[in-house]
Amino acid sequence: MGMNLENVDIIRLLPVFMRDDEAVVALSKAINELIRGPGSEIKRLREWDQIDNMSAAELDEMAWEMSLEWYDPTVGIESKRATLKAARALKEKAGTKWAVVEAVRAAYGVAPEISEWFEYNGTPDHFRVKLNAAGSFDFDRIMRAINYVKRASAKLDEVELATTEHQDLYVGMTVVSVMTIEVPPMDPQEALVIAYLTDELDFALADELGNILTD
Repeated sequence: MGMNLENVDIIRLLPVFMRDDEAVVALSKAINELIRGPGSEIKRLREWDQIDNMSAAELDEMAWEMSLEWYDPTVGIESKRATLKAARALKEKAGTKWAVVEAVRAAYGVAPEISEWFEYNGTPDHFRVKLNAAGSFDFDRIMRAINYVKRASAKLDEVELATTEHQDLYVGMTVVSVMTIEVPPMDPQEALVIAYLTDELDFALADELGNILTD
């Protein structure tokens, strides 16, 4: 039977004359236990298709091995997985506009708008980033993500943060009708016309002192 790090047996590697030494055998068994544990994890750590099955600690270790400076070990496990999944493709397409967009998306969760220098009459090889800051914002992390994939010759002019606020507005209304009463005076030529305000039920409206409101 073959031997690998998952089922290593140091005793089998000992010279025959040492296999009867109890101290050597005990030490070999202890070494077996020390090697088999990490050895069983190596296969899973090196396989990209196992990212969804890795623990947070394993993801942190993988990011450290890849030297991902913009990887944040404090975020949730799904954000860690998204960052690592994007990292390989980003490295392969580093220097492109797509890579900058996807790096920021992986680091922040929102895709930015990238404007190249000719789109805003800027300096050649310069660019701008516009990002919807809809939550907590870690500027240093965003910059590390951008610097990880942008061309060395490309210069970032600015990062514009855009926010959108929503506010509920409530509008109320009522119906006011005007009733006209004609009071005949003693002299028909001096007829008095009084118009007062009423609500939708034709009740007269009054002020705080009880005076009827007239038109």
